[in-house]
Amino acid sequence: RLEPELRRKAEMEISLQEQQNHIVGMAADIEGYERRLKAQEQELEREKNFTNEFAFKIIVLSCEIERLSQ
Repeated sequence: RLEPELRRKAEMEISLQEQQNHIVGMAADIEGYERRLKAQEQELEREKNFTNEFAFKIIVLSCEIERLSQ
């Protein structure tokens, strides 16, 4: 009678360990997604800065052209 109870507890322990391993794997996946998202955010910020600098240079050149054409 003790053996079935021990077997059931062992199976529950194995199931719990498998679930914990799955959760750890999911957490690692989430951390990977977060790192990639952070890298994408930084890349977008660099692109935004480049675009803003480019737009500013266009405005400066436009003012220069306007000044020279007067």
